[in-house]
Amino acid sequence: MANTSWQYPHSEILVFVKAPVPGQVKTRLAVDIGNEMAAAVSETMMYQILGMLQASSIAPVTLYVAGDASHPAIETAGASVQKIQPQIEGDLGARMAQAMTTTLASRKKAILIGTDCPIMQIDYLQQALNAESDVVLGPAEDGGYVLIGMSVDTPSIFTGIDWGTDNVLQQTRNKIDQEKLTVTELDRLWDVDYFTDLQRWLPGVTSKTVFTD
Repeated sequence: MANTSWQYPHSEILVFVKAPVPGQVKTRLAVDIGNEMAAAVSETMMYQILGMLQASSIAPVTLYVAGDASHPAIETAGASVQKIQPQIEGDLGARMAQAMTTTLASRKKAILIGTDCPIMQIDYLQQALNAESDVVLGPAEDGGYVLIGMSVDTPSIFTGIDWGTDNVLQQTRNKIDQEKLTVTELDRLWDVDYFTDLQRWLPGVTSKTVFTD
């Protein structure tokens, strides 16, 4: 999808997403609301983030998909992005490093996000894109991060990280220090991983009313 009026034409936003297959996404959330509803939540958050990006014309967007890229929801999402790419095999760090390296070969900055932070707004991404440091981090309340941006390709900051734990953010900070890179940290946000997070996003929701109206 061509667009000659990007706010940040020399940058790119990379959105990591899993195909919303019941039983394969938002498994911690599914404990309370079931696999089908958890997949529906995942799909809804993906559309929300991609819709926000499309409406803003902030920068070109590539959707990096884990799982079935032919899933109908992914095909629908493809209409709002510039490219769809499969995530490579390997742990999360290897997959993010590959996406960053590929993007920074032709872009001045790459911003990588997921779709699990529905409170993220365009101004947050603008802050990341405006940062003049080598790396920009969007810390998460659970000890991880909701955003990482880079203007210098340094795959090593994605190695030796205990993904899925509350050590991710601090370990990444340590890697950045070891590589003598400059870093900007944005405000702390939160992801929707558990039912309490879903209620925080959608006050009053119950396991029986999730996306049934």
